[in-house]
Parts: sequence; structure tokens; C-alpha cells
Amino acid sequence: MNKIINFLIICSLVLTSFTLSAQQITYPTKNINGKEFYIYTVQQGEGLFSISRRFAVTQSEINNLNPEIHNGLKAGQKILVPVVKTDFKSSENTVETNKTITTSEKRTIQTTDNQEFITHVVKKRQTLFAISRKYSVSQEDIIKANPELANGLKTDMVIRIPQKSTNNPDAKNNHQKLDKSTTSTDSVHFIIHKIKSKETLYSIGRMYGVSVDEIKKHNPITENYLRFGTNLKIPVKIEKSDENIIVKTDTISGNTLVTNNEVLISTHVKTNKKPVRIAFLLPLMAENGKTDAATDRFIDFYAGALIAIQQAKTNGVNLEILTLDVEKSDEKIIETLQFNNDLSKMDFIIGPAYSNQVPYVTEFAKKNKIHTLIPFSSKVNDINHNPYVLQFNPGLETEVAFVADYLARKHKNDNIIFAELQGINFLDDGNEFSVALRNQLDINQITYKRVSFRTDTALPLSDLKKGNKNILIFNTDKYSNVSHYLPLVKAFDQDSEYVIYEQYSWHSHNIDNFNTFTVSPFKRPANNGEINQYKKMFDDTFNWSAKTENPSFDLLGYDLTSYFIAALYYKGADFIKNNDMELPEAEGIQSEIRFIRNDKNSGFINKKLYLTEKK
Repeated sequence: MNKIINFLIICSLVLTSFTLSAQQITYPTKNINGKEFYIYTVQQGEGLFSISRRFAVTQSEINNLNPEIHNGLKAGQKILVPVVKTDFKSSENTVETNKTITTSEKRTIQTTDNQEFITHVVKKRQTLFAISRKYSVSQEDIIKANPELANGLKTDMVIRIPQKSTNNPDAKNNHQKLDKSTTSTDSVHFIIHKIKSKETLYSIGRMYGVSVDEIKKHNPITENYLRFGTNLKIPVKIEKSDENIIVKTDTISGNTLVTNNEVLISTHVKTNKKPVRIAFLLPLMAENGKTDAATDRFIDFYAGALIAIQQAKTNGVNLEILTLDVEKSDEKIIETLQFNNDLSKMDFIIGPAYSNQVPYVTEFAKKNKIHTLIPFSSKVNDINHNPYVLQFNPGLETEVAFVADYLARKHKNDNIIFAELQGINFLDDGNEFSVALRNQLDINQITYKRVSFRTDTALPLSDLKKGNKNILIFNTDKYSNVSHYLPLVKAFDQDSEYVIYEQYSWHSHNIDNFNTFTVSPFKRPANNGEINQYKKMFDDTFNWSAKTENPSFDLLGYDLTSYFIAALYYKGADFIKNNDMELPEAEGIQSEIRFIRNDKNSGFINKKLYLTEKK
């Protein structure tokens, strides 16, 4: 394990001192039939994916130019790579279509002979017809841009999708800027939301990051529950200077969404003269060698972050990385914050891992005005009055709001039971959740029962409704406290339907014979080209595998580091402005990132949660 930790630290040092940029490196070129190509020598251990990323071209383009590589690349082999001439300004103003295209597809604008393309990774069982419908491009045009499709469409194939030029009048229908005629002030714009069945003002407000009071202010309504099919005006605050914000229509839901291009760096960019400086405060335990399962997770997180760093550097971003092993103790974090002079010069801090160290770091962040990401802890005490803190793990308030809304929509008329176990500590996370959820259900006027489950008396099973759906919420996040009672509940009536709210800490246990639902900031990564490319990068970089679990901590490190590198690159160290109430959304491999804050004096909390139901 120490060898792995030392290797990671060496990797970070190498990445800190080395910046790879297409603008800084020159290769010999060759002109063929009026087109210019690089003559590139393949390096040891290099794959087609990394070369395509280096030059911002597709793998299929390189394959077509070099038939001899179809059987694999070899070190020292010389290949042709097309020269793609793009400038920084054009990369910032990416053409958006009115189709919903997820950021997980890593769209890359490429220009060839005044024709614009975006790259698309073919998904499993996806057809050429489906792709043509997705991008509003004919199948013939796609085949023309990708001659290799004559051999058929294959999963994970990277193909080019031709796009209409923005100079073409017909292209105006493909995207729309915010309509200033609909604004009520210089900084507030409105988008129209059509109310769907069972939606509430609260759920709609959460969707767009605005309060219920703000929605009511601009709409002639008084109730929280709304009439299906009516339209609402949703206020969206946007800075005049932000030209990259656009409005696009989600053709699936019919809603209008706000998005931002600058959330990921997926192609070559103009190298920044002043490096982006990021510090990691993680318990790598390199000095004392005392590692455990938790330490392994943090090492995985750091490894994933290094992949994101390597990828950004390959795309031209100039980075400086400071990695500090802060172990677990208060003493170590205090010592680090007091005596490491380089830390106060950073643009961004990621860490620490343990909750006991968080207050020291957030105080340091506020004092030195350094934006800091707390990636693991759900309890950041000063989040409401520290604008420099970003909390990824959503925490109690967000989780309670999500579950309360879910119960109101799906189980309002079912038998909701709070199973209160004997002897549970008041500070048990599950107990705090249970208390807060009951309070929220009271506000939402949702009926429930509180039932005492004790070991010294028979279970009050009469409160369970035979033949009905029973929703059970236990007051503990420790599965060992609950496991004793589950067989007794099931034995009460084999024909009744039971749904257990599963605390996320139970995810490693199999809860047999019960339906369950749980919420978390993690989705299960799809088996597509993006995850396969990531795994290839990981394997090419390290000679070991990250621990496989849900969530994957290496993917968490990769998603978060990729997101904030882009934020720092495009906006600088002060990427958060006083009037920013939310940051641009981005969909990573494992997590969709959606940071929102309550007011300009508070920090940001990731508000994106996923519902997982097991039947």
C-alpha cells in the first residue's frame, strides 16, 4: 500500500512540473492534396484514445489515415494526424441544438473545411437512425462524414456528426439566446415550465434552484399544489456578461432549461499563462503506513483526481498541484494550516476527508478567501455563513426534502410508519433524519404513524395494514440495529407489500424479501464509451485497480476534479461571484453536479440526488 501511495505522490509531482499543450509542442507536418497533417511518433504505452485527445481529433479519423494501425499501435511507429485549426474564441461559443444532449457524451466541436462537427460515442444497441434523429442530421450526411460506417455501427465507436453553420439562417432554429423581451429586470429572465402530474411548487423550485416565494411572486397562484397542464414563469438570474449561458428546449419533458458550455474541458484549449493551483488535503497515511478501508477509498479518490489532472494537462491547461497528507488528527491539520506557506497561495482546496478536520479548513478558507470543496462530509457547520465552502455530500436538509417530496408524490395514501427502535443514540444520523422527515411531512400534511419497536415486547404489528402497502422508515443508519426486526415484519403477513427506506450506509447489505428505496448523490455508471475510456486511462496510468464499490471513489475524484478544473480555468480563482446563487450544472460519469446556495453569504451545497428503487 505504501508503494501505491508513494507512486501517486510521484505522479502528482510529475503533473505539477509538466504541462503538455498543443500550443507549446510542435511536430513535423506533411501536406497531402492540399491538407496538412502532423507526422507523429507513437510513444511507449500510448493508445489511440490518448493520441486523439492530444490532437482534438476522433479515433476514426486517425484510423482512416493509417490503415496499418488496425492491428494495434507500436512504440516508435510514425502515423499521420490531421491538423485541426481552431481558436480559443470559437471553442467558447459552442453551437447548441434544441435537442437534449447530455454532457456525458463529451461533445467536441471540430472544424474541417468550414464544416463543424461534434463527436458522438455510440451506445450499446444504438442505431444510425436513432443517432440521426437525435441530432436532426440525415443518415446520409453522417455516413458521408464517417466512411468507416460502411462496415457497420459498433458500440463505443466515435463518429463525427455534421452541424449546420451558425452563419446559415436555417441554423437559427437550432438554438436560442435568452429572450430579453421576457425579462422583468436586467438580470432576471423567465423560462416557461408546463406543470406535470403530481408536481408541486416545491419540486419545481428545486428543479430550477428558485424558492417557492419567487415562483409565487411572478405567477397568480396561492396554493402549493398545482393544476396539471398549466404554465409557470420561472425566474432565472443570469449575468449580462456571461455570453455562454443559453436557453435550450428539453424535447423529452417539454421544459426549457438553462445550461452553460464551460463545465468540462473536453478538447484542446488555449494554455493559461498563470497556472491553476489546486491543493489536496487527504489522509493518505504515507508516513505511518497505517491504512484501512477508509484510507483505501481516499487513495482511490486521489487516483481519480490525478486522471482528471492528467487529462486537463493533455488538453492544454497549465496546473500546479499541491498534495498534503493530513492524516486523521486535529493536530495534523492544524499544523498543516499554520506552517505550510504554499497553501495560502492556492486557488482552490479539495479536502479534508474527516469531519473533525473540516471546521479548521473552512475557517482557513474564509480567512484566506480560497474556495474549498468538502468532498465527503455531509455536516459542514459554517456552510450557512461561509461563501467560500462547497459541500458535495448534500446533507440532511436536502435528503429530507427529496424523500418528503417522493412520499408526497408516490405514497401519500399508503401506510407510512416510522419504526422507532429502542436505545438509538439521539445523534445517530438515521435518528436525525427520521425526526427531520417527520417535521417535513407535518408541514406537507402527509399522514404517518410512529411505532415503537422494542426487543423486550412483541412488535406492535397491528399498526401494519394487511393487504396494503406499508412504508417503513427506521430511526437508525446502522443496519445491525435493524436486521433483527425485518424477518419479524415479513412474517406478519406474507401477502402484504413492505417498502423499506434504505439508509445509504446499508448499501453493502442485501435486504431480501423487501422492496426498498434509497437516495444518494451517485448514479450507477452506464456501460458506455465514456466509462470505458476512463478505465483505459486509469489502467494506462496505474498498475493497480481501484476498489470496486458503489460509489466508486476514484470516479468521484475524477468527476469533481474535472468540474472544478474547468471552473478555475474559464473563470479564475474567483469563479464564484457575489450574486451567483448556483453554479453551472455538469453530468459526470457517476455524479451530476448541481451546486446551489441559499444566499450570497452562504456556501454552496450539491443538490442533485438520485432515487434508487429495488423491487
